[in-house]
Amino acid sequence: IEPGVVDTELNNTITDESLKGFVEKTKKMAALHAEDIANAILFAVESPEHMNVNEILVRPTTQER
Repeated sequence: IEPGVVDTELNNTITDESLKGFVEKTKKMAALHAEDIANAILFAVESPEHMNVNEILVRPTTQER
């Protein structure tokens, strides 16, 4: 399972060979930014009282799954 792609320096420090393909692929994707995650959290926090937000999945539109 591939984690969501977030704008981070972590992709430049991963040396595990089994993740090499994933790391190279993520470097080419348009990454999410901190503001994107903050907006998702704000959506949940500002939801009306009658609305229950159980889960939020946030990932780039270019990520396959």
